[in-house]
Amino acid sequence: MTLMLEAKSIEKTYGSGDQRFYALRNIDVGVKKGEFVAIMGASGSGKSTLLNVLSGLDKPTKGEVWIAGHNLAAASDAELTKIRSENIGFIFQFFNLIPVLTAEENVSLPVLLSRKDQTKAKKKAKKLLDLVGIGHLAGTRPANMSGGQQQRVAIARALMTEPKIILADEPTGSLDSKTSKDILEILRYFCDNLNHSMIMVTHDANVASYAHRIVFMEDGQLVNELILKDRHLDRRQIIIEITNRIEGITA
Repeated sequence: MTLMLEAKSIEKTYGSGDQRFYALRNIDVGVKKGEFVAIMGASGSGKSTLLNVLSGLDKPTKGEVWIAGHNLAAASDAELTKIRSENIGFIFQFFNLIPVLTAEENVSLPVLLSRKDQTKAKKKAKKLLDLVGIGHLAGTRPANMSGGQQQRVAIARALMTEPKIILADEPTGSLDSKTSKDILEILRYFCDNLNHSMIMVTHDANVASYAHRIVFMEDGQLVNELILKDRHLDRRQIIIEITNRIEGITA
């Protein structure tokens, strides 16, 4: 099956000689079309650094990151900007919406910045807002929306350019449990039914339980993996298994 993203032999170091610190070491990971992958680890395990490298926001010291035929590790800054805008969608913990723009305008922004047809962009934005369940808020600004509604806008925005891969950094970290469940079900729906590919960083076993596959990090390395797709476990059983894996790593 085609990989939407593939990282090969990734290392990220800081300093040199005796002072060299490995933030990432010997990372190999890929994401298939339609796959939802969660990256788990304690604070300082390297998961956020890995997400930054996979997104092209940071370059590895060694290794390659391939998206849509492009090696991000070898691309110039100008090339990276173009590759990211065309192939990667981002979902952040704190939404990162522009306060003075409406929901529809926030969603349209990635396409409008590329100077494409504004009328088509607005129609597509409205369809995406309908898809995430808040089409009725198209003309509303972020200050007048709940956290869950703002995150739905952010999800729609991430899908606007039809990216090859969506990268989500603690996407439910600032939401209550009920709203988090709603957001995670939307993300899983997009992977299962619309064939989107996603990598999500989280420290929360409940959040990770919505993924098809979980990779566990410790001290900058991938140390374990749990495949959940097609295992027909209920949510409680999945969370117990994730917790057991985490305890096995930290023991």
